[in-house]
Amino acid sequence: MKKDLIIISAYTPDFKREELIRSFINQIDKTNYDLMVVSHSKLPDDLLNKVEYFIFDKENELLTDLDSKYNMTFGRENFRVHTTEARDFNHTIAAYKLFYIGINNARILGYKKVHIVEYDSTVQNMNLFDDNSKLLEDYSVVWFKRSNNKIPVVMSFPMSFNINKLKEDWFKWDKENILNSMGKTIEDWQLRQIMNQEDTYAKKDKITPDYIKNLPQGSFLVDDSLIINLYQSFGSEQWICPIIDENEELLMFVNNRSEDSLYYKVIVNGIFIKTKTTNPYNWSIVPLRKWEEVNTLSIIIDNKKLKEYNFEQMNRKDYKSRNSFTINQ
Repeated sequence: MKKDLIIISAYTPDFKREELIRSFINQIDKTNYDLMVVSHSKLPDDLLNKVEYFIFDKENELLTDLDSKYNMTFGRENFRVHTTEARDFNHTIAAYKLFYIGINNARILGYKKVHIVEYDSTVQNMNLFDDNSKLLEDYSVVWFKRSNNKIPVVMSFPMSFNINKLKEDWFKWDKENILNSMGKTIEDWQLRQIMNQEDTYAKKDKITPDYIKNLPQGSFLVDDSLIINLYQSFGSEQWICPIIDENEELLMFVNNRSEDSLYYKVIVNGIFIKTKTTNPYNWSIVPLRKWEEVNTLSIIIDNKKLKEYNFEQMNRKDYKSRNSFTINQ
């Protein structure tokens, strides 16, 4: 009987990330599983000998234009922020391409059961894979549903598939639909596929966040079996977002969800106007200037990172519609 296939999607261009995938691969009990790594970076020789398949795709497409960035929200009882500026780039297509390559090659190679997981994970035990494999005898997809949501919210990976039960849409290249979705995330695309797929199985209340157990910041324990999200692609969880309120005032919204203070300087139209510090696990809103008066904006973060905006070269109406501050009535 053919083994199940575990597909590890990866991008490990530096030592830290390379060590994460090395540790992960060495932890996997391969008694009932073959391994495939699909990556936007090369795999070290010592790991090539430990996997059945390695597929390298050089293109790691990161999207930075306004239309393609993530649409993020932050709200309190009396206001809401909508912004595209919480993340410097959108790596959804890069992640989706690894999924697309992996699942199509799994079908070509004749695998029935496939488990897809990202490289920055740690195996506590093999129970998640073993349990999902049993469920795939009766279900087409086994997925994890985030708790405390009124509508279904998918955790992108891990996710398990019975290749023979999947509709053909899972195997089609669907980049445009992803970029046209509300959040522009692979999770949006996966949820749409799941809603159109019969016989899926959602595991609920199986995701434990870092603040409940002593886990690295931003990581999760899934199914008491797998710790995921050990590498944060966007660095510390710190939002620094120029937004516009209903009075046409340009504001600086900062949401510092990291354990370190966030120090930044603001330069408007080439003139230094403000220095601000936001404490750990705090947010702040600082008025800057009338929106119509601002042509260029520079933000120096912790004296090293620079974000620059030239609003004269943007569609100002479009930027405002995507980066707004509204009072709840």
